[in-house]
Amino acid sequence: MNRMGNPQSGSSQYESLEEVLQESVSQAATIERLLAFVYLKRLKKLGFKSDAGDFSRFQTRIKATVATGRVEIPVSSRRFRAAGITKVALTKHLERKVTKAEMAAFERIIAKATEGTVHAAMQSMSEAYTRTIKSSSVEYLRQRRQEQDRFKRDVEREWRKPLAHLQLQLDVARDLGNAVIEKLETSGDKSREPSKFDAVLTSFARACQIVDEIITLLASGFADGAEARWRSLYEIQVVLTLLAQGDELLSERFLHHHDIDLLNEAKSMLAVAGKNASKTITRRHKELVEVRNELTSRFGTAFDAPYGWASELLGHRASRFSDLEIRAGSASFNPHYKAASANIHAAARGSLTRIGSPPGFDGRLAGASNYGLAGPANKTAAVLVLASISLAQYSGSTEIMSQAMTMQSLARKVAILADAVADRLDGRPRRKRKLRVRKSQPIR
Repeated sequence: MNRMGNPQSGSSQYESLEEVLQESVSQAATIERLLAFVYLKRLKKLGFKSDAGDFSRFQTRIKATVATGRVEIPVSSRRFRAAGITKVALTKHLERKVTKAEMAAFERIIAKATEGTVHAAMQSMSEAYTRTIKSSSVEYLRQRRQEQDRFKRDVEREWRKPLAHLQLQLDVARDLGNAVIEKLETSGDKSREPSKFDAVLTSFARACQIVDEIITLLASGFADGAEARWRSLYEIQVVLTLLAQGDELLSERFLHHHDIDLLNEAKSMLAVAGKNASKTITRRHKELVEVRNELTSRFGTAFDAPYGWASELLGHRASRFSDLEIRAGSASFNPHYKAASANIHAAARGSLTRIGSPPGFDGRLAGASNYGLAGPANKTAAVLVLASISLAQYSGSTEIMSQAMTMQSLARKVAILADAVADRLDGRPRRKRKLRVRKSQPIR
């Protein structure tokens, strides 16, 4: 489990930069610099023309005399007379206190003077830090790989059984998909309803791919990442259920809605590019607008809603995913879906509640952890069962349906094994749950 931070990039870097800044400012913002700046600004207003050496001479003389309480100005009377400056005017202007405006002007000069120094220091420190990283990168990466290997072995030791059963469930699901494809191609249903075949099987294939991603994330100790991918898996399962239960026209609408999504993306690109938009983007946007007009003319004006492909099915403009959940009979998963949604967004809920953080952990999780894997694993197994049953129902095959039903026992096994690991890691007594699986199950 990783706490946030890296010893090689500690606070000493910033402390050194602060020292550079303090030294630069202290050298630039001296009392003699301030008075030299103010006096020369005031003399300029009186008509005095300074030369290149005046500022340096003013600083030297002021520094030598300021401690006596009497500041001397290193300018001859001849230069004052040439500028038409009387002694009375000179005394009046130089004896005034430094104003806020003069101080602000001086601070701006100091800021500009130190900016280059600080930038140069940052560049130098960055280059030195880069050289340090490069010189130790081979050894550092070797140690890092060793740490990762040890951690993965720990995860493997704790979570091997539930993850192995989840992998087995995925393999059964893929076999199920291949069986459905073979059955529908042989029976001719694919050619009779080509849109439904493409929409349902493509969605199911995508679901299987995401489950594979989730297993990889779980095996690497990323519970929060697995939860985020489960959110996508659940959305696909809801849509898959509706498509499997629907007719050919619903799937056709679903596939054509791809162009509506492309149009929305083109609109965003055009809005960002503005006048600098390329001819390709402009032309593509125009083409998609024409496609959208044809689709809304064919399927109705509600077709361009976020879930417009389902507007006719729902009987209203489909703008909310929750409407699809209810129609698919998956509303019981909505609280889990909302929690998973909070996990992927930048709100405090997602930042403060990390699934991979164990109870009592006072750090900020910045990497992998062997905690929290049970929840995403259990939900993935359950949703994969629902997706498989929907696919089997679409196939109309009793044999394929019985194959899908056997996945329920695997999902229960995943839940029991994953919960047992979670309880052991949390120090809770093991739950007593009945397990109904065939004795011939290849993974124990």
